[in-house]
Amino acid sequence: MRRRIAPPGALAGFAGALLIAIGAFLLRDLPSTGASDLAVYSYFLDERTTVRAGAACLLLGALLLVPFFASLRIGKAAGPRRPAAAATLICGAIGVAAIGFAAAVVGALAVGAENADPGSSRTLLDLAYSVTGAAGAALMLAALCASADAHGQGAPTWVPALWTLCGLALLLWTGPLLTDAAALQAGGLAGTFAGVAGLLVWTGSAALLARRPDPRIAAAEAEAVAQAARAAPSGETAQAEPAHRQ
Repeated sequence: MRRRIAPPGALAGFAGALLIAIGAFLLRDLPSTGASDLAVYSYFLDERTTVRAGAACLLLGALLLVPFFASLRIGKAAGPRRPAAAATLICGAIGVAAIGFAAAVVGALAVGAENADPGSSRTLLDLAYSVTGAAGAALMLAALCASADAHGQGAPTWVPALWTLCGLALLLWTGPLLTDAAALQAGGLAGTFAGVAGLLVWTGSAALLARRPDPRIAAAEAEAVAQAARAAPSGETAQAEPAHRQ
């Protein structure tokens, strides 16, 4: 059996999802939407190093998702980009930009923590939460479009269902914007990590499904066939061809 590898874009997407998971874990204690201005100010002042690391992971992870959305191909088609695949790229790009912006805002709050105004810190953190919710909605649409595209291109039947569930999990990132329930707050299992898990499953399954033969093995096999053809006597080759046709 040939060893197979995933295309670089799919691998980059999975790596990006892992970095986003690490960043979300590092930022799991971010103040909730109901925290006071002083609590927000104190958090960024006390946890500057952790917040910077988490924001950097989120930003780098978002950048690695770009080649994933640009190269996502699941199914039989290998020609020009289909409408659903184009929609996946557009929605994915919006989600990536939103994650990057939110990460930049959180990182800036940590960098300028000493000179920050508590009220301004609270406002900027709320902005980051709003943009993260928008990222979840955009990535949810990207996952649904990718699901529809995979279904239309003959992918295994379980793929659209799985990717639809991943998209619904990403939609939970909008939780902090819609409710004050503790279970849906940022840093919680449902409010953050369900969407992170959906992103990991989506990118990981895409990397597995988009695998292709290892080019080194394919090249070695082609060279072996060529050497065998050169070594075979011309008469035997000529006799073998009619026999094969019969």
